[in-house]
Amino acid sequence: MEEHKSGNKFDEEKKKTEREGSLKTDSEQKERKEKENLTDKVRENPWIATTIMLGVLTLILIIGNFTNFTGSIITGGTIGVSESSAAKALNKFIEIKTNGEAKLLQIQKYNDFLYEATIELQGNKIPLYITKDGKYLVQGITSLEIQAPSASSTEVPKSDKPNVELAITSHCPYGLQGTKGILPVYELLGDKIDSSIRYFNIPSHGEKEEIEAKRAVCIREQQRDKLFDYLACYVEAGESENCLKEAKVDETKLNSCLTNDIGDYYSGTSEIGLGVSSSPTLIINGVQLDSGRSPAAYLATICNAFTEGNQPEACNEELNSASPSPGFGYTASAGGSTNAQC
Repeated sequence: MEEHKSGNKFDEEKKKTEREGSLKTDSEQKERKEKENLTDKVRENPWIATTIMLGVLTLILIIGNFTNFTGSIITGGTIGVSESSAAKALNKFIEIKTNGEAKLLQIQKYNDFLYEATIELQGNKIPLYITKDGKYLVQGITSLEIQAPSASSTEVPKSDKPNVELAITSHCPYGLQGTKGILPVYELLGDKIDSSIRYFNIPSHGEKEEIEAKRAVCIREQQRDKLFDYLACYVEAGESENCLKEAKVDETKLNSCLTNDIGDYYSGTSEIGLGVSSSPTLIINGVQLDSGRSPAAYLATICNAFTEGNQPEACNEELNSASPSPGFGYTASAGGSTNAQC
């Protein structure tokens, strides 16, 4: 009798083990199938991989304490790391965190507290900031030194033909983002608005920024019909020489402007003359306004500036509602719309 009971118990345990094994096998098969489906989707839509990688990098940067990669040293009575040490540490950090997918393009002093770096990840150029003490890595800088908006700055002034200006610095990643967002709107509305891109004459990203600003101002003032074609090319990769040719800019005329006329044009487009200090800044009929940076958001803001009965049919068009990415390159922003500025 005891032997029979023992046999039954053994059979029950065996069946239980087989059921658990079957469940485990089913679970593993389901998991494997899901992985295969994701792999197939990535093959069919390579942008998925880029989006995932950018999302992962963003999460890494939000919690980007990388003290272990830099250490801290005493320099000039303050705790900090040198620019070269920060570059070396950042290279190591992004290599590990992105499995070698990202590379450091440049690093320079941003202010007394931060280094500014640019990395490239799957064709996207991403601005990063490293604290001078070598402890933290962050993506995006937003100034907290802002004035409360007055009533005049929050209401869109109306006119039959709105004057629309986007004020930027030429290498600010968020200025480039704004430019990418507004160019389709300028093209759509055409001569229904007076449109322009304006430039600060106080560079914050080195000499290259002022050189590019002067080049764009000369094109705007003397070859205006070529400006938007030039900028649409330039914001893709920052390749000025190629874009001059692609937009069919008269380079002899451009060089003459840069030598003889730029002083007259450029002084009039300074941030002092515009009354702005952040890139990008949207100005409609002389008033600074807040707006999202997607083409759809810019279109809605600008069309709201037409007087009643004067809105063109183009205001009913549906444009892309995704904000472009900061910096060079035509990709959607991993973080959606942003109000970050330089």
